[in-house]
Amino acid sequence: EAEEVLREGRRLGDPQASRGLGRLYPLQGRNAEAVEALREGHRLGDRHALTQLGVLYYLQGLFTEAEEVLREGRRLGDERASTQLVVLCSHQGRHAEAEE
Repeated sequence: EAEEVLREGRRLGDPQASRGLGRLYPLQGRNAEAVEALREGHRLGDRHALTQLGVLYYLQGLFTEAEEVLREGRRLGDERASTQLVVLCSHQGRHAEAEE
């Protein structure tokens, strides 16, 4: 039922619905669909979608991709992206780079 509501919101162009699907799909093992939904949310103006995408990449072990989208999210002013970037870089032992 929640997925139906989110899909309808996405169909209507709601960027937060796209992000919601981007969070729901990985729980169902649908990572490719999650990436697509999060990228769409970003295109529609959801400033937190890139951060969520970075977290998804991080959880999948795709650290280069995670860093790229988190840096872009930070550049666009999402403080959550900055926090997640620090976590990512610290996890990799690159503490100084997290602040760049």
